[in-house]
Amino acid sequence: MRYGVILGILAFLLIILTGCSTVEAFLMKYDGNEYKLATDIRVKANLSQNSCNDQTLSKINSKEIADATTALQFYAENLPHNKPMQDASTQLNQMAQGFSKMYDSGKVSEVFCRIKFKNLEDNAAKLQMIEGGKPK
Repeated sequence: MRYGVILGILAFLLIILTGCSTVEAFLMKYDGNEYKLATDIRVKANLSQNSCNDQTLSKINSKEIADATTALQFYAENLPHNKPMQDASTQLNQMAQGFSKMYDSGKVSEVFCRIKFKNLEDNAAKLQMIEGGKPK
């Protein structure tokens, strides 16, 4: 009996001393929908790099990606124990919204367009790693 109390106290202290992040890591779960949304964004950004020579098409692609990142952010924001994905999806959405709005203010160069779509692709890959690293 005394042994059980001591173990309980030690477990409690371990949780307190290591912080909530340890508990949070055990509670995070893989979400296939979240992973698919990140994958769709990555694929669209990858394929869109080839449209940068067409101002109209690249504008449409940037808007579609901005809409997709908004969907991912909204999906991720209320899932419990999902802080890393919430933060990363918010940053990706801000990046995509900013890029999309640049087309409203004028012409975007082909080189800049390719760089931004590549940047969006790379950041979507990071979201895949975050989601893919969660326990199933």
